[in-house]
Amino acid sequence: MGLPSKIQLAGLVITTASIPWSPFGTSLGMGLLALSWIVAVATKSTIKPESKLLAIALIACFSWYSLGLLWSENMFEGLAAVKIKLPLLIVPLSLFYVKRGLLTIKIAVKTLIISTLVAALAGLIYGGFIEPRNYSPYISHIRMGLLLALCLGLLILEKKWTFTIVFGVVALVSVWHTKSVTGVGMIAFSLFYTPVAL
Repeated sequence: MGLPSKIQLAGLVITTASIPWSPFGTSLGMGLLALSWIVAVATKSTIKPESKLLAIALIACFSWYSLGLLWSENMFEGLAAVKIKLPLLIVPLSLFYVKRGLLTIKIAVKTLIISTLVAALAGLIYGGFIEPRNYSPYISHIRMGLLLALCLGLLILEKKWTFTIVFGVVALVSVWHTKSVTGVGMIAFSLFYTPVAL
C-alpha cells in the first residue's frame, strides 16, 4: 500500500469514527482525504476511476454550488454554504482517483458502525443519568437517527444477525428517546428490505 493509500485509509477511519461524535474530527479526516489526492497527484500515482460518470457528477455538483457564489448577496454565508458541500469534491477525488487498499472500505464501514453504536449508547447513558432528556448530546438527533438507519441497513446486508439485532434494539431505543421521526422512518425503511437479505 503506497503513501496516498495509507493517508486515504487514515482519513476514512478518522472521518467515519468522528461522524457520530465530532465535527472537528470529521473535518480532520476530510483534510487527510484531500491530502491523499494531493500526494497521489504529486507522485503521479492517480488511477482512472471505475465509475468515471459518478465521479464527474459529484465534482460537477460541487462546482455548481461554487458558481452560485456569483449570485450570493452575502459572500460570507455563501462561502459557509460551499464549505458544507466541500465533501462533494473531496470524497470523489480521493475515493475515485487514489488507489484503495483491498480492505479500506470494509474497515471504514466497520469503524462507522461501531462508532455509531458507541455514540448511541453513550447518548442513552448521558440522557438517562447526566442531563435528563438529552439523548443526543454530540450531534443532532436527526443526523444520529439517519446514521443509525444507515448502519442498520449495512449490517443487514452483511447478514451478521446477532450483532444486527443488538444494534437494531439500541437504534430503536435511541430514536424513541430522541423522538426522531426521520430516524424511525429510515430505520423502518432499512427493516423493510430485511427479507431481501435473508
